[in-house]
Amino acid sequence: MASGFFFDTGAIVNNATTLSLGAFRSAVGVSLLRLVTPFGTVSADWALPLYARPFDRATGRFHL
Repeated sequence: MASGFFFDTGAIVNNATTLSLGAFRSAVGVSLLRLVTPFGTVSADWALPLYARPFDRATGRFHL
């Protein structure tokens, strides 16, 4: 069992020709729980967008 902090950035586009630097979105967060099991890793993470865009939750998002 472990926990930690992370920085994440990425982009989702329909094809490579629409990829631009403006398409990338970044977030910081904390991994509250990370458990390695024989079936794979299970984690509980909370992330906060660095630059919130429309439809982003400015208070962050929880992922399980």
